[in-house]
Amino acid sequence: SLASGSHLPASAEKAVAMPRAVSGNSDAERTAERMPSAAAGVGDLDDIGSGHGVVAQSPAGPSEQAHPPTALVESAGGNAACMSPSKASSSSPSGQQSSDLEAGTISNESADGKPDDDEAMEYDDASGVNPFVLMYTKQVPGRWPCACTWCGLLLAIAVTAAGVVLMPPDVETDFGAFMKTDVNTSIMRDAFLYSLSERHKDDGRRLAGRLYINFDLTLAYGLPAQAAPQTSFFDRDVLSHVFRLESHLRSLPAWQEMCLKSPVNEQSLCQTGLSFANYALPSLTRTNGEIVPSSFTFDGTGSESVPHETTVRLLQQHDLVQFLMPNGFDSKNYSTTFVRTVFRFKRLWCCRTDSSTKIREASGMHRAEWSTFVQETVIPTLQAAARGNVDGQPWPLQLYFDGDSVASTEVMDTLQGDLRLACGSVLFVFAYLIFHTRSVLLGFVGLVLITLSVPLSYVAFAVITGSRELHIASFLSLFLIVGLGSDVVFVYNDFWNESATLGKSQTGRLAWTMQHAGKASLATSATTAVSFFANLASVLKPLRDFGFFMGLCVMLVWILLSSLFLPLCLLNERFCRCACLRDTCSASR
Repeated sequence: SLASGSHLPASAEKAVAMPRAVSGNSDAERTAERMPSAAAGVGDLDDIGSGHGVVAQSPAGPSEQAHPPTALVESAGGNAACMSPSKASSSSPSGQQSSDLEAGTISNESADGKPDDDEAMEYDDASGVNPFVLMYTKQVPGRWPCACTWCGLLLAIAVTAAGVVLMPPDVETDFGAFMKTDVNTSIMRDAFLYSLSERHKDDGRRLAGRLYINFDLTLAYGLPAQAAPQTSFFDRDVLSHVFRLESHLRSLPAWQEMCLKSPVNEQSLCQTGLSFANYALPSLTRTNGEIVPSSFTFDGTGSESVPHETTVRLLQQHDLVQFLMPNGFDSKNYSTTFVRTVFRFKRLWCCRTDSSTKIREASGMHRAEWSTFVQETVIPTLQAAARGNVDGQPWPLQLYFDGDSVASTEVMDTLQGDLRLACGSVLFVFAYLIFHTRSVLLGFVGLVLITLSVPLSYVAFAVITGSRELHIASFLSLFLIVGLGSDVVFVYNDFWNESATLGKSQTGRLAWTMQHAGKASLATSATTAVSFFANLASVLKPLRDFGFFMGLCVMLVWILLSSLFLPLCLLNERFCRCACLRDTCSASR
């Protein structure tokens, strides 16, 4: 129809050249709205629907043609269609550009000065958002949300794994450390007590050029509350129960292997040990059929007990009363309800001429071997005996035990049990995260980021402080950070869902959510971290370490969630709608 050469008067050019509306109506509807306006501008204009084309005449003269920004062309079906200025110009007879386009008078703005769809969307995205935040979200998470989320997660995992492997933590299980200060007076007192304890040690082993390391194990026996009033450990029947437990321990293969590593002249301390039963039930050695024994062997295998006076005198002679009998024991009253047994495993540590590096390596090797022996052999056997079971048989006595690495091993076992209980709370939080976010992906990755902040905080703690020592209280961070981190997840998820109602693009929603949710969650996270950092003023080193470690956990969980969880929300909405648990997940399409 444009080829027919028909022209509109100049007075109708503006009416026909009305720009497209910003509303959501279809092209046909917008064309129908423009057609009456064009007809109203020209009184003698032929019927627009008759098939004649519509071309505006340039005010400059009949020889110059001016094309409106959008020319109306009748489609094959009779409906009006929109044609761009470039297409209209190419279909015109002269093929010339519009004078208005050459003069630059036609813009992307409508008659009232409002921007078009793209500029309006950009204007809406920038409204109420910091320019730096908008630029960051457009360039990083808005452009590469998948790489930002998964590469960031893999990087955090790699840094954490490398840090834990290269700097393994040393867990301090001594609760008494919370009672020690590190002021100058306390340090001087500890140094004096250590020097005093070293002063009373035998120097012969050091003069010989070899250093030994000792590992002790102490067992304490008590009579049950239902025992008869006159029952005592001087009774042979009671001593037989003590001997049965100690014989079972000495028969264990791991016990025998560990004992054989001691010097030959020291193996009796771990084979028979220092036991009250050994002195009360010694084995008698008779020669040539004599009735009177020629010697005693204090091994607890005797069939009959020696007189009580003889047992007490032997203990006093070997200066063992303070080790085997309870405090306040009356040597004239042959009755007691508590006795002790001590075993010692002695190992060659190193020579005086060895380097400090070799000494440290040997010490670590021996201590690790002893800890494994205690954890896998000693403690399970003694715990079974404490429950009344020795080698599958009932055992009626009360049992208490202590020794090197025993307390730390029990604390670590208890800690592992608490961590297993923590897994139950983590599962509950995981279920609620899925319920609140209505997405399995958001719930799972959010929980991974929360728990990842704990080992990552240890790596940062070790790098900053140069110390690998973690006190037992630091493991409380798992319980605390799960709750604190879940709150940050809820804030970001709720703000992201709210941004869908603002008419912004996805990049604009990212910027708006990061500014508003980040500001809200940063305020709570920062105040919580500062409250933990306040413990740095304490004179108790364990409390300072705990406060600094927890402060790092709070800040790192906010950083991880702010940088990785928000792009994940965009990925979840783009690609995981089928896994969404509610219909509103697709409301922002």
